[in-house]
Amino acid sequence: MHEPSPVAAGNLPAPASRLIGRRREVADVRRLLAGSRLLTLTGVGGVGKTRVALAAAADLADAAPDGVWFVELSALRDEGLLAYAVRAGLGLRDRDLRAPVAVLRDHLSGRRALLVLDTCEHLVGACGELVSGLLAAAPGLRVLATSRQPLRVPGERTLALAPLPPGDHAVTLFHTLAAEADPGFDRDRDLAVALCERLDGLPLAIELAAVRLRTLTVRQLVARLDDRFRLLEEPGREGRHGNLRTAVGWSHELCEPRERLLWARLSVFNGDFDLEGAEHVCADGTLPAEAVLDVLAGLVDKSIVVREPGGERFRMLDTVREYGATWLAGLGEEPALRRRHRDHFLEMARRFDEGWAGAEQYAWFDRMNAEFSNLRAALDFSLADPEEEEAGYELARRLRYLWVACGYVREGAYYLDKVLERRPSCTDVRTVRHWLSAFLGVLPPESVFGLWAEASERAAPEERGWFAYNCGNALFTVGDLEAALGWYARGCALFAEAGGAMPGLALSMVGHAACLLRTGHPEKAIVLLEEQRALCARSGDVYARSFGDWMQAMAELAVGRADLAGARLRAAVVVKRRLSDHLGVAMAVDAFAAIALAQDDPERAAALLGGVQRMRDDYGMGPGLTEYVEDRAVCEAKTRELLGPRAFHTAFTAGTRRSLDETVAYALGDGEAASRPALTPRQREIALLVAAGLSNRQIGERLTIAKKTVDSHVEQILSKLGFGSRAQVAAWIGRGGR
Repeated sequence: MHEPSPVAAGNLPAPASRLIGRRREVADVRRLLAGSRLLTLTGVGGVGKTRVALAAAADLADAAPDGVWFVELSALRDEGLLAYAVRAGLGLRDRDLRAPVAVLRDHLSGRRALLVLDTCEHLVGACGELVSGLLAAAPGLRVLATSRQPLRVPGERTLALAPLPPGDHAVTLFHTLAAEADPGFDRDRDLAVALCERLDGLPLAIELAAVRLRTLTVRQLVARLDDRFRLLEEPGREGRHGNLRTAVGWSHELCEPRERLLWARLSVFNGDFDLEGAEHVCADGTLPAEAVLDVLAGLVDKSIVVREPGGERFRMLDTVREYGATWLAGLGEEPALRRRHRDHFLEMARRFDEGWAGAEQYAWFDRMNAEFSNLRAALDFSLADPEEEEAGYELARRLRYLWVACGYVREGAYYLDKVLERRPSCTDVRTVRHWLSAFLGVLPPESVFGLWAEASERAAPEERGWFAYNCGNALFTVGDLEAALGWYARGCALFAEAGGAMPGLALSMVGHAACLLRTGHPEKAIVLLEEQRALCARSGDVYARSFGDWMQAMAELAVGRADLAGARLRAAVVVKRRLSDHLGVAMAVDAFAAIALAQDDPERAAALLGGVQRMRDDYGMGPGLTEYVEDRAVCEAKTRELLGPRAFHTAFTAGTRRSLDETVAYALGDGEAASRPALTPRQREIALLVAAGLSNRQIGERLTIAKKTVDSHVEQILSKLGFGSRAQVAAWIGRGGR
């Protein structure tokens, strides 16, 4: 049973702006969740459900010692991927044999956590089914959902979020936003009340109207808005939904023709996008690529498009994107734009596939993770239409390094299986699917040998190299090391024949070395791995090198060179941490424990083993390959024997109280960083605002909490970190919280 950690976790995003007029609603969310484990915050689009949920969740962080976890679902269209999305939101990398729902249930069981599911209305049935199962499996879990309609599951409480009353709160919001658009705007209260009444107090509608003050006065704004509403009002129009649509439509009408066109075309992006994507997907003779930047800037100025922190990516709010999608369909451009969207990301996937094993590996990792929602959308579009399936087959195959190296193994299997249902004869797709199965430790040798016999005669050397590599993986998984060694050697020869094809050659060399080590030839393994390291250095492939470094550390330890083993492990951990390979980090820390044991430091070994157990619990990891499970068991048994049960338990438990970053710092020898207690989500949020230069009073206004509460949090932050000034907190944040 997992013991809740004293170190709070989570991924709750910091608010982008001050929440106005929702203090009572935030308190209602806290009160209702105190008496119910599932609360759904309902309301029309644009009423501010997400913003209220974020504020309430931040206030509840201290009651959720195992974290407040925010999962944004608006970009998800396939309900079959819901559990994958929640798993990713919880930080659980997709490298486990178990079904994602089982991983979630096991992970959350025994934890006291708050799960925030944002924008559930298009997945109501699937969300209800998943939430019911999770609540049954995890008595300490609470769920806060936002949706335009309830999930309708037993035990659910709902809170309908009404628009802001047209008086004080709505006017305050308008004045705040108006001052950003025009600091000298007319502050006539009666005009502001009239405008807010006409917009029915909907925050999004008020925001869209306030932006117009860059070109209109408040009086002109009210007059034009009133005329527009009278023109568009229809019998039977649904009140607040209609008012919001009218407000958005009015903003649309006031855009320039090119802005309206770009707005519609940008609706094909799922989630966020970058300028390059907008230019490639949305440009044509009517809207030249060189004009897209200026037109996009116009949409940002009008708050139609939101610029993300960092400035390189953009997004549209759901309601705004929905309006654009309706307009795009009316123009008759939707199929063509979705095809251009798919083609853009297919071309990106080709470049990624060809460039992954080079010097830009970190950049590719970051970019493909940032574009994951769009890649999903491109796959869904292609596999839903028989005329587009060929492109979908290629896209699923070209993303092989995304599936394996970037932590989407199970989701990759989901898409590859869809392809193989339609086209069982796609041998290149089957090869990638076998690699994923091998990574999960469930690759029957006979399935791979059948593919080798079927396709090896007509396949190119590199493709045959992958066949041989998968045969080695399958045999290694079942413990037939001598046979696996032969297949890995054959893979090395075939990849060499293909011109030293990477990363296949480097990975086959690691497999070959693993067999040498396990069959009693560690020195031969070290020689081979030194060659592998040099090969990776020439190509720039740090991912494959990290596997080689980890394997060489095991071999160096086997021949008694613990110091060199530690050096190789440190190199491996740095890469694996950067690529979010939590399983790889855990296996490396297991090896650090073995090194500590070899260096007569069983207490350190026990603490490291405890840290690994915490990682496996926190990130939903399976046990791993049999050979390495046995290694860990031997190390743990020896450590317990040397320390005795009580001392072992004390050191092991201390290790379980460290977060992943703290365990990694401890393993790498950064004792100062490892000894600092982690901040709670609320404390880290405040630390970020301290680093941004805000005073305690300004922080209180931004977070809608009392200044004395901020004072207390800042004192606790300084105490926990051992700092004496706000400047030290800012410097610590600047170093990434280290």
